[in-house]
Amino acid sequence: MYYYQLSKLLRGLATGVALVGVVVFILHLYFKITHETPLQPQKKVQQPVTKNTKQQEFIPYSEREWLIYKDNHFHYVIKYPSGLGILPTPISTSTPSIEQERLIENGGVSFTSFGLGVMGVKVYTNTNFTSVEDWLVFKNNKIKLIQAQVLEKRIRIDGYEALVTYPKGALPPYEEFPYAKRTVFIKGDVLFEIWTNFKDENEHQRVWDSFKFLQ
Repeated sequence: MYYYQLSKLLRGLATGVALVGVVVFILHLYFKITHETPLQPQKKVQQPVTKNTKQQEFIPYSEREWLIYKDNHFHYVIKYPSGLGILPTPISTSTPSIEQERLIENGGVSFTSFGLGVMGVKVYTNTNFTSVEDWLVFKNNKIKLIQAQVLEKRIRIDGYEALVTYPKGALPPYEEFPYAKRTVFIKGDVLFEIWTNFKDENEHQRVWDSFKFLQ
């Protein structure tokens, strides 16, 4: 009886030792996998980025095809470089009081590139200017604390006398912006302002020569 119980106890101890050995082996194997040979992270494969060089490359306005814009309300045409956005100015059905404001834009169009204005036409229908000189005096009195419009020269737009001006800072250092030209003329009781932002003088002239009233 005594030997039987002792034998049973020894078998139980052997089984326990075997189980402990198995657990130790499993832990050893886990430690080896996770610490000695860590899994390498998968590398992200970056897709090649293709650039559309034609869209990013700036083409000088002088080398572009120039298109014709037609205004059916005020009956004129004007040329502009291709590739520009076109933003017509809404025309109001009401006429503001001249006593309140002599320069309220009421028609025209803007041509833009990447959100920046390149050129355009502003139309003012609620003015009582009798000459373009009258407009220049009013303009400079109104914005004299910001900038002044400097008279550059006189030209003719489709037969109408026009003043070409550019802005000059009203405060030191009195910086001038000769490429931001404003060309103003009057037809009847409507004042037209052609604004152009070109570095090439020939491009300003090209716009002026293209403006024509429709018969």
